Amino acid sequence: MTDTPDGFFGVYRSVFSQLRTAEPGKSDLADFGGPNMADDDVLDFYETWLEFSTKQTFAWCDEYPEHQAANRYERRAMAAENSKIRLEKKKSFNITVRLLVKHVRTLDPRVSSALLRKKNAREEKLRATAAKREEKRRIAYANMQANLEAASESPSEEESMDHYADLLWEQRSKSQNIRESNATVNKPMEVIDALSDLKIEAVDTEAGPECVPCGKTFKTEKELAAHTKTSKHRQMVKSMGGSR
Repeated sequence: MTDTPDGFFGVYRSVFSQLRTAEPGKSDLADFGGPNMADDDVLDFYETWLEFSTKQTFAWCDEYPEHQAANRYERRAMAAENSKIRLEKKKSFNITVRLLVKHVRTLDPRVSSALLRKKNAREEKLRATAAKREEKRRIAYANMQANLEAASESPSEEESMDHYADLLWEQRSKSQNIRESNATVNKPMEVIDALSDLKIEAVDTEAGPECVPCGKTFKTEKELAAHTKTSKHRQMVKSMGGSR
């Protein structure tokens, strides 16, 4: 298909250009373009035009001249009928344009090429994603195999527990030997401590002169005599009802 005025692109470019021009205001409808139009632009063109909805009023299709109405009731009736006619014409026009767009799309070689390229790109992306996923699985499997091999070469849990038990028994034996050695060294000291206790008890039995009322013991008789002359001693003796 050539891009000449009488060719496929020339004819339909003119048709869609006229449709765009007929729409009031600034139209957002895409241009038909040419044979070298980008794939995305081609697909956007048909996507936009397949939803075509005219903004024209179709007032020229009115069948009843409202200005000739005899009264306001007749004018309202005419306006209602004209409104129905306009809606029907707009609906019919929209359907006609959309059917035209569908027909042109089936003839447009750009559409099939664009869809094919998009399909290939999508499939290529899926293949790349699948390849990455497969590579991750391969690496994970290799790591698992390496871990299993490392585990088979390392000591088993039972062997590790036996080794730990041997170390614990050896440590306990050393501690027991140290305690027995300390006990042997400390025996003479225990004898000395016992003798010292006996000596202390012997010394304690040799008590000096004692003041019975006051409950005090003195080293010499002289100290006791001096004590008996104190006011505290006399008060204590007096409270007991006697003299000393």
